[in-house]
Amino acid sequence: MAQGKRLLMNAAVRLASRLSCAQSVSLRELAREAGLNHNTFYRHFSSQDALLEEIVSDFGQQLRQGLRHARLDAPTLNELTPTVVGWTLDFALAHRDVFIVAMRERFGPPGPIRHAIEAMLKQLQDDMLVELQARGALPD
Repeated sequence: MAQGKRLLMNAAVRLASRLSCAQSVSLRELAREAGLNHNTFYRHFSSQDALLEEIVSDFGQQLRQGLRHARLDAPTLNELTPTVVGWTLDFALAHRDVFIVAMRERFGPPGPIRHAIEAMLKQLQDDMLVELQARGALPD
């Protein structure tokens, strides 16, 4: 991923975590927080919604991959829940700002970001179902 794109995404998460709505971050404020020229935004994103959707996608990929590893690392089914919950809490603490934004947007007014978060949660649910069925914890 291009450095400018990553800087904008990280800046957007930091700013949005302090505001009531991720959509209320101005592009000038975002560029200033990222240490970039405000015109740089459009080199990487077509709109503010596209930026936020990319953040959700990137966050979702990290979360899905980490949860998959946590489930596979649990040696027994009895240790599955504490292993996965512990990993999730550690991940949330390490990615505090993006968790705040995701939960605020998930339970806020309907919009494209909310739909992207709901789609990500559906993917997490599907992943968990497949893996639990593969381990024999749930019937097919």
